[in-house]
Amino acid sequence: MKRSASALLPAVPLLFTLSSTAFAESHSHPDLEKKAVLITRIALLPPQIDLFELGAGGGIEKMEVWSQTARLHTRHAIQQELAKREHLHLTELDERTLSDDTRLIYDESFLLYDATAAAILTHSFVNPNAYPDRERLFFPWKARDFTYSLGREVEAFASDADAFLL
Repeated sequence: MKRSASALLPAVPLLFTLSSTAFAESHSHPDLEKKAVLITRIALLPPQIDLFELGAGGGIEKMEVWSQTARLHTRHAIQQELAKREHLHLTELDERTLSDDTRLIYDESFLLYDATAAAILTHSFVNPNAYPDRERLFFPWKARDFTYSLGREVEAFASDADAFLL
């Protein structure tokens, strides 16, 4: 039985964990529990991790070797964790193998993901230390009805996937 990947895409929870001094909270799609049992094939998109060094003078420098190492370790940890679940099959997406048209969708999807993640953090997580005007920015219904999605276009990455892990 073939299932539509886009129908299950919102089922993958977005988890944002900031430093322990800030907050740790997660939200997921309202249908996650119901849809989770249908997920057997997960497409892993390459982790987007960039690490920076803060210099003594306040300068910030991107550390590419650190970033590559963090991406490698994160991918390995995800592989190990999902391997414990025999019913799940993980496929790793290699963006270098995408066609030009699919690569454009890929790049646009990550731009949309960045904007969506910022909106989620701003409007659906309670963090009084992050914003002085927290009351004005927090929308409780966005936390209760967590239905963010990147749309059907992501099916172009792996049409046989039940869910995508970003």
